[in-house]
Amino acid sequence: MSILVGSPNSRYYAGVLGDRVFFSKEDVVLWEREVPFKPFDVLGVGGNGHLFARSPEGIFVYDSQGAALHAPIARYTREALAQAGAEAGPVKVSADGRTLCLERATLRTGVSQKLLELLSSNKVQPNEVLHEIVFAGVFEESEKQFYRCKSSTRSAHRLMWNISIDFNWIVLAEAEKNDSVRFSVAHVQSQTIYHEFAIPRLKIRSLLVNRDGTALVDAVQNGERGIVIVNTESEKFHVTAPSM
Repeated sequence: MSILVGSPNSRYYAGVLGDRVFFSKEDVVLWEREVPFKPFDVLGVGGNGHLFARSPEGIFVYDSQGAALHAPIARYTREALAQAGAEAGPVKVSADGRTLCLERATLRTGVSQKLLELLSSNKVQPNEVLHEIVFAGVFEESEKQFYRCKSSTRSAHRLMWNISIDFNWIVLAEAEKNDSVRFSVAHVQSQTIYHEFAIPRLKIRSLLVNRDGTALVDAVQNGERGIVIVNTESEKFHVTAPSM
């Protein structure tokens, strides 16, 4: 397996080559060693020179010299999440390496209703999953909840999302009861939804959103792949992907 990930400011790079991981500043390798655990999933590299990696046990943070700053982040270890009947979903790293945006999913099965009511103002019913998107400072104990929704364990589509590299814009996709997928493009700081739209019978391949709040949906509908681009002026553009 070969992986190369760079920081948004193009100063730091982390690479995984087989069982070895290396970290460099521009063209100078600062450290190299055997991967400390497997799988070694590189989440991102911050502009501050911090490397973020994920294992089944949790999220780990290393500084530019390879020292473990968090091994792992306590509140997002598998054990800590399991105590609340939850598991971590996708994790994104801010450009400066100081903030995480992540999804926490809490399943109804195996968790008392009383505990779920403490976690959420909305009751979670059997066969439902509570999805929460939160922001957390890497070196802070608190977190800020940004969004929450519920999905059915019977649904083929659960919450999907992505966030811009500057953490200012987020795009969300969640299933509706009529077999459609509802998309929302929101500005994080103002907590304002700029655009919402629904597309029926959709299988999403990927979601992207840039610094300007323009979202891209790469999906398959009725057996055909297409791309939908939506900007903050609610202008929508459809692009048909070429056949392979």
